[in-house]
Amino acid sequence: MFRKSKTAAPAELFVVPRLVDVDADYARLAELRSKLLDEQAAKKAEKGSVEDEIVAAPAPVRRVSAAVAAVLGDDVDDGPVVLRNRLAEINARLRVIEDALAELDKRITDAKGRASRAVCAQVRDEYARRVAEICAALVEAEKANDAYMDLIDELEAEDVSWTSLTPMQPSMLGSRRYGETRVPAYLREAAAAGYWNEAVR
Repeated sequence: MFRKSKTAAPAELFVVPRLVDVDADYARLAELRSKLLDEQAAKKAEKGSVEDEIVAAPAPVRRVSAAVAAVLGDDVDDGPVVLRNRLAEINARLRVIEDALAELDKRITDAKGRASRAVCAQVRDEYARRVAEICAALVEAEKANDAYMDLIDELEAEDVSWTSLTPMQPSMLGSRRYGETRVPAYLREAAAAGYWNEAVR
């Protein structure tokens, strides 16, 4: 009969600080970018509406300019002119917004680097703790893998056809048997980064 595994206690909640909470300059730039994107979307929608109105407007039936028509006392429908002027204003504003966003993205990239370093400084201890947990678990997993491979060696030494048991080698760990265990390389990397004491092993 299989034993039910004990339910692990929930890990203490650790919240990674947001970039906007650790760097005021990044927060300001991010907020400005959000506002510009909102305005850009609104202007594009307005542009579409104005263009639709221009297309739907009836073509003027006259052979003189609006200025001449006004001098002559003719009725002047300046609606299309107003729409075209408004469209020009919208396009001009969209160009300004696009240029501003391009420059803003450069500044945000710089600010993000500073903010990210601040966040990393705050989470380093927790990060180190979790990497150390992985290392400790890998050490135990490697020991279990070695014991498993010892059993396989004994079975094969007795010429037992054991595959009916279903081979369960954890290939992701590699194996000392074939000189390709992967755990030591991970542990060395963790030790080089200051997250693991190889002497513990």
